[in-house]
Amino acid sequence: MKTTRKRLRMLCFVVSALMLLQSCVVYHKTPVSLAKAAEARTKSKLVTADGIIFKYSYITMENGRYYGVTKKSGQISEKTIVDNLNTRVYLKHKRNSREATWALIYVPMVSYFLAGAVTSLNNPWYE
Repeated sequence: MKTTRKRLRMLCFVVSALMLLQSCVVYHKTPVSLAKAAEARTKSKLVTADGIIFKYSYITMENGRYYGVTKKSGQISEKTIVDNLNTRVYLKHKRNSREATWALIYVPMVSYFLAGAVTSLNNPWYE
């Protein structure tokens, strides 16, 4: 029974870690042009002059027009982007996204499980 509980706890840890693996996205501080965003084909954040934020899986260019592509529930949808001087496009910063995921997700999760393991070892009722 004790080994089953340990295996189940480890399985829960692994599954939750995999679910949270790609949860944090950090964007570059400097905006780029729509042409560079279409060339990069990475996650992008578009901020309009009004302060409205649009997040896209990637930005593409077809027939001289820019489209923001989003993926939801396996469905791909394209939205036309107007090339305006007041819009700012920020690309995903891969390294900082990975570090933010580690700092905000994994470190607290591991410390929580280690604290639980230490308290369970000191508990005489735990068997």
